[in-house]
Amino acid sequence: MEKTNYMSRRVLFSIALVALVVSSTMASEVILSAENLNASLKQIQRLQAGLEDATQDERPGLLFQLGVTADDLAMLLTNEVIVYDMQQRGLIDLAMQRTEESGVAILWFPEKKRFIYDGAAFREYLEMVREGDEAAEGAFRLLEIEFFQSDGNDIESLLLAAEHKKQYLLHYPDYSRAAEAGILLAVDYRDLWRLYRDSGDHENAQRYGENTLTQFQQIAERYPGTREARIAEGLFQRFEAELLDDTSVTPDNTGGG
Repeated sequence: MEKTNYMSRRVLFSIALVALVVSSTMASEVILSAENLNASLKQIQRLQAGLEDATQDERPGLLFQLGVTADDLAMLLTNEVIVYDMQQRGLIDLAMQRTEESGVAILWFPEKKRFIYDGAAFREYLEMVREGDEAAEGAFRLLEIEFFQSDGNDIESLLLAAEHKKQYLLHYPDYSRAAEAGILLAVDYRDLWRLYRDSGDHENAQRYGENTLTQFQQIAERYPGTREARIAEGLFQRFEAELLDDTSVTPDNTGGG
């Protein structure tokens, strides 16, 4: 399998995951408007100004708010493109210009049809605070940023990304985003299976094939009736079908993570 195929499959999953969020809103509604864009940009400017004079105690809260505002703006722009393509090109260009002027990096990835915030405020925040729901939320958003930036075609970066998600699940097992982090981990395992299979490393392919199935199963069993469980069940079935079509290695369904 060529690297471009790895990338296209991961990109398709990324777009589908975003579409699940978009589907929770009415497509007939305006997603991006001058009013809500202006509100986000003003909030970013206020937070940046606040950080210039913030005390040590004030700084973490402002950083977290800045990260959330920037990341939510990136999602707002992404949703707009998914639903309406580039009909609001003027507002999108304005958003990119103003955030860059404010020192906030939101990048456009055309092959993924996604705007991605670089997560700088979250990283600085997590250097100061590691416990609590805000820390868990910031850490999850960094996992998402890492996931959506990845093309899924490099073994070393995927192993590192998978380790980040495993550490997240160990540190924040009861946070509301744990199921989503588990799905992203399963997709990393699946991509590692593909890469090891195609490199002829059947031992590691076997291992990560089993890990993929187990991880999807665990999510479905731990969070029954949730959106995340339905996603995991669907991806489990698709991966099983991929295994049946593959002749190089056929893992069983008993492995662990």
